[in-house]
Amino acid sequence: PSDALFEDNQNILRQEAAPILDKIANELKNYPKSTIRIAAHTDGAGQPRNNRVLSFRQAQVLEQYLSSALGKGYRWFVVGYGETQPVAPNDTPINLQRNRRIEIAIE
Repeated sequence: PSDALFEDNQNILRQEAAPILDKIANELKNYPKSTIRIAAHTDGAGQPRNNRVLSFRQAQVLEQYLSSALGKGYRWFVVGYGETQPVAPNDTPINLQRNRRIEIAIE
């Protein structure tokens, strides 16, 4: 969930995010010269345009952090889906949290 990485409704990393992202970076080192896709999603609260912008900025922050940790040799694909791809209805606090997520994939 993006709640573990970002302050609520922000693109500022929490202090607790560093160990999580460092662990991800260490895993990505096993796949040099790969394309890494970072997709950020929001819940359905708020304005769709604002959610799309927020999710894209969150994905950019993660790309900057991970590319700094990994160095050159990776290609990055960064996308912010906003609220367009929910995994659950936006009808309860738990489902809202489930929809606020980051997906990192090796392509």
